[in-house]
This record gives sequence, C-alpha cells and structure tokens, in this order.
Amino acid sequence: MDRERLKGNLDLLLLSVLSAGPAHGYAIISALRDGLTGEGAAALAAEQNDWRKFASGVQAVLGWPAVSRPRRVAAALGWSS
Repeated sequence: MDRERLKGNLDLLLLSVLSAGPAHGYAIISALRDGLTGEGAAALAAEQNDWRKFASGVQAVLGWPAVSRPRRVAAALGWSS
C-alpha cells in the first residue's frame, strides 16, 4: 500500500461528493461507489485485498484472532465475502 498515493486524493473525493450538499458517511460511500468506473472498481478491489493482507499480518503479530466483518454490513457496502 503506497501511502503517498493517498495524500490529497481522499480529500478531493470527499469534497467532490459533498459539493452537492451535506451528507452522512453511508451516503458518501454510496456516492463514491456509484461513481466508480470498471478500472476504478478493479483498483478498489486490489487495494481492499492489499489492506486485508496487511490487517491479517498485524492481527497475527498481535496474536489477535481473525475477525470477519458482519455479513449485513458487507452486503450493504457491496463487498464480496
């Protein structure tokens, strides 16, 4: 995961969604997912996979059991299980 790529991009995405008016977290996530292109969706899936690997490594180092996210939340966000 390249931290340098994240700098500034998140702010820009959030501001572009919020330019239409105030919104809560779920509305922002929905708007961002609706605006994904095929290439963007593939990049998001790759980043999610990288994050899961990183998080699993941290959990293993700390001795924490693996935690799976609730299915209802995952389905609402459009995440595959």
